[in-house]
Amino acid sequence: MVLRPAAPILFWLIGTSIPAQDPVTVGALGHASSVSLPLSKAIVFERAIEAWNTIIAIEPGATLVITDPDTGILEGTARIRFRSHVLSGREQTMGSIHYRIRIQAMHGECRIAFSAFKHTGNPGAARGAIDLGLLTASGPPAQRLPGLSRPIATRIMDEARKAALERAVHITRLFEASLRSGTTR
Repeated sequence: MVLRPAAPILFWLIGTSIPAQDPVTVGALGHASSVSLPLSKAIVFERAIEAWNTIIAIEPGATLVITDPDTGILEGTARIRFRSHVLSGREQTMGSIHYRIRIQAMHGECRIAFSAFKHTGNPGAARGAIDLGLLTASGPPAQRLPGLSRPIATRIMDEARKAALERAVHITRLFEASLRSGTTR
């Protein structure tokens, strides 16, 4: 039969034309919450600005980038100071975790979301900075960290992830309480 020798070649051609599957990718770390308020969009937006000014604006490096009353969106950035408790790479990883905050005021609701958590190490460290980069929801850092083993790098990433989420949850609770109370004091 002529088809029998052609079959392996056919399977090889089909196999080479199928794109390779990427390993399971882990999404970026994020935190989101929503609070219901029996108020109009304009009043929710005003309260969101007040809460931003008293709760989020005092965070290190806080900057309000977008203020749009028509869409009800406030967007800004801030950072968290980070120092690893893992002994290996402690001085090099000490630095900041920068993040983006997006607040959307709507009729009867206000949403707050934290995203784009990115770690930057200490550039003044004797052996140079160790940057974890974009914090993912789980797993080790995306790139190999010089001078650190994979298990240590994963532990430092877990520490940074935990610190970022704890701070995001804390800010969210204060922000929501401020919105509900109607006063930011």
